[in-house]
Amino acid sequence: MEYHFIGIDVSKEKLDATLIRYESESDSEQQLAYTTVENNPKGFRSLVSWSKKNAGRGVKTDTMLFCCETTGGYDRAL
Repeated sequence: MEYHFIGIDVSKEKLDATLIRYESESDSEQQLAYTTVENNPKGFRSLVSWSKKNAGRGVKTDTMLFCCETTGGYDRAL
């Protein structure tokens, strides 16, 4: 089965997001896309738009999982 993860590195001023495709049958992964957005509501909207743009490239939104690590409270608004 194929899965898509969006890993988000959270800091006070920005979010770095990487879209990774993971194939469970072959246990392989591939980085598909990367973006940086501001850590504020405008940046969150940009992140959603970026995700939808990648969905247009054959990435199914129902297989996307957004992940981030709790970082000093900077992740709360996200």
